[in-house]
Amino acid sequence: MTPHLPARKILAFPGFLTASALLRVADGIALVSLPWFTTLLTSDAALIALVLGITRVPWLILAVPAGVWIDRHPRRMLLLGSIGISIVILLILAVQASLIPENSGPAASTSAPLLGFFTLIFLGGATQVMRETVEQTVLPDIVSPKDLERANGRLHAAYLICGSILAPAVAGYLFSIDYSVPFVVQALLLTWAALLLRRIPGARSFSRAASSNFWSDMIAGLRLVAANALLGRLALILAVLNAATGLAFALLVPFVQETLSLDAWTYGLVLMIAAIGALPAGLFGHWIVRFLSARLTFMLSLGCFPIALGLLATADDLPTIIIALFIETFASVLLNMLTISWRQRMVAPEMLGRVNGAYRMIVWGGLPVGSFLAAGLIALLAPAFGTEEALRLSLAASAAVCIFVSGLAFVLMRRHAP
Repeated sequence: MTPHLPARKILAFPGFLTASALLRVADGIALVSLPWFTTLLTSDAALIALVLGITRVPWLILAVPAGVWIDRHPRRMLLLGSIGISIVILLILAVQASLIPENSGPAASTSAPLLGFFTLIFLGGATQVMRETVEQTVLPDIVSPKDLERANGRLHAAYLICGSILAPAVAGYLFSIDYSVPFVVQALLLTWAALLLRRIPGARSFSRAASSNFWSDMIAGLRLVAANALLGRLALILAVLNAATGLAFALLVPFVQETLSLDAWTYGLVLMIAAIGALPAGLFGHWIVRFLSARLTFMLSLGCFPIALGLLATADDLPTIIIALFIETFASVLLNMLTISWRQRMVAPEMLGRVNGAYRMIVWGGLPVGSFLAAGLIALLAPAFGTEEALRLSLAASAAVCIFVSGLAFVLMRRHAP
C-alpha cells in the first residue's frame, strides 16, 4: 500500500497489470507459433533461426525515434495505436495461415508466402517496440519510486505466468486445432488489453515538454545513456548478453526438433514447466535484492546464463532442457527487475521515453544480432558437422559468450551498481 499516493494511481496499477498480462499472453503465443509456423514454409534451420531476429530488428532502427514520440505525444494514444496495428497484422497472418493445407510439407524457402510472412512479422516487431517502450515509460507515473522494484517484480511475475507458463501450452494446443487459430486468439487478447488500457487513468496521457527539433531529441536520449556511468555500462553488458541468448533461443525450435523430435504441443509444455520454477524471482525478487544487495544479485543473475546455456548445449533429454530453461528464466526475471527499476528511478520523467528508447535500442539490438549469428553459424557448420552437431556447437558458443559477459560485468560494475 502507498497511502500517500493519489487514489487514481492506486487504482491504475491493477488495471495496467491485467492489460500487460494479456499482452504477454499474446507475445508468448507468438514465441511458439511464429517459429513453428515457419517450419511449414521452409525446412531450412538457418531461415527458421532468422524469425526471432526479424521481429527484433525494429529495436535497432525504431527504438530511439519511438522514445522521442513517447515524450512528445500522449502515451496512451501511442499505446492503443500500436496495439491496433498489431491486431491488423495478426488478422492478415491468420488469413495466410488458413491458406496452408493441413499436414502439408514445408514450401520452398524462396516462396512468396515465406517472404510475405517475414515482412509481416517485421512490422509486428515494429509495433512491439512502441508498445513495450510506452509500458515501461508510464510505470513511474502509476506507482511511487520506492515501489518500483515491487511493481516491476509483480509485472514480471505476471509476464512469466502468462507469457511463459500459460501461453506456450495454449499455443501448442491452438496450433494443433488449425494453423490460423493462434493468430486469431492473439488478436482477441490484444483487443481485450486495449479496452482495459482505455480505462486506466494513470495511462491517459503523460506528454512532456520536448524541444522543437526531433533529431536533437533523439541525440539527447543517446547522449544521456552514454554519459551516465551506470546506464552506459548496463547497456553494453546486456547488449552482449542478449546477443548470446538471442543466438541460443533462435536455435531452440530446430534443436528440440532435431534432437528429440518434439511437436508443437510438447514444446509448449516444456516452456511452461521450465517457467514455473522461476516464479519466485518475480514474486520475491525485491526481497532477494534486500537480502543479498543489488550488486550481488546482479552478478549472480549474470552467472546463471553460462550454466543454463551450457546445459542446453549438452542436453539429450527433456529434463535437462527444462532445467536449463528454468535457470535462464529465473535469472532473466531478476535481471530485468533490477535494471528496469534502476533506470526508471534515475531518469527524469520528461526524458524517460527518449532514454528508454536509446537504452533499449542498444540492449534489445543484441537479440537480432544473435539470431543472425545463429543463422550464419548453422549455415557454416551444418555442411561440415551435420545439423545436430552444428546446433550444439552454436549453443556452446553462446555459453562461452555469457562467461565473457560475467567477467566484463565484474570489471565494469564494481563501482557503479546502486
